[in-house]
Amino acid sequence: MLALAAPAAAGNDVILGINDGRVAASWPKEMAELAPRQVGVWIAPEDVEKPWAAVPPGIGVLAQLVGAPWWAEHPGAYAAAARRLVLAHPNVRELQVWNEPDLCWFPCAPSETDVDGVSRDRFYGPWLDRYLDLLSATSLALQGTGVKVLGFGMSPRLNAKWAPEALAGAIANWRNVRGGRHHDARVGGRDPDGLWHSGIWIGTAWDGPLMDGFAYHAYLYWKPESTTRIWQALGVPIWWTESGMDTVGTAGEHGYFGNVLWLYGVEGDESEQAQRLADVVAAAKADPHVAGMFNFLLEDEADLWHWQSGLVRPDGTRKPAFETWKAVAR
Repeated sequence: MLALAAPAAAGNDVILGINDGRVAASWPKEMAELAPRQVGVWIAPEDVEKPWAAVPPGIGVLAQLVGAPWWAEHPGAYAAAARRLVLAHPNVRELQVWNEPDLCWFPCAPSETDVDGVSRDRFYGPWLDRYLDLLSATSLALQGTGVKVLGFGMSPRLNAKWAPEALAGAIANWRNVRGGRHHDARVGGRDPDGLWHSGIWIGTAWDGPLMDGFAYHAYLYWKPESTTRIWQALGVPIWWTESGMDTVGTAGEHGYFGNVLWLYGVEGDESEQAQRLADVVAAAKADPHVAGMFNFLLEDEADLWHWQSGLVRPDGTRKPAFETWKAVAR
């Protein structure tokens, strides 16, 4: 069973940041005014030692380490790259191992299954074990560095694609297998309370570190009941490494082009985005299990088929959410 940890955060202790990998190459002038405590950046394992000249030394970084499928199949090499990353960049505070593996960014099972009413999707099975090998190797490699290791970075739609209870059970099974435990049905009997046991577990469960926090992409799914379920199942601080609302821009205005991509029902107008941002920040500050909340993007992507969840439009003009961030994300 997973042991519950102490509550992750309380009140204003929650870390509020902006997740936009472009800031590693160019530090926008708006950052000085927004003053986020941390930023999120994306990096490939082969690029971990390249300089981040644009990120000021005093700004903490949540690094999302994602690469080609080869890296997922070689946990030792991936973990070694993670260690080189944090040694090369002392402002890294957290490292998220991979991103949205439940969407099968590395090979997964060929089709969905449904067990006990819970859609386990293609992520469950030996492919989950492969990811947990990757996560545990990274945790071991970063011991002593002070960097928190965040697991998964799960996609949205809590329980529509995955359930934290099923994930916790799968982690427990993985621990038993990796720890060399096996069930001997020949050794049974009654315990001191008279309860009959058909066998016993022999061996020691794998007890090394696994993750310091569970990351998922909240978007619409940041309600207290959702975080409570994750906390009860996994028992580690929760990080909303991607949150926000996709605004519906108009092609030909403010630098936008293309057609709108509708995703998860997270779209709305700019005033709705500002209100959603205020609500999510308030929820993060009030929830003792949430350790971090990162708005996805500083600047909208110009192609409407991509993401417009930022605080600034492609032409540099500010959306209402910009002022909202300044007011609430302190």
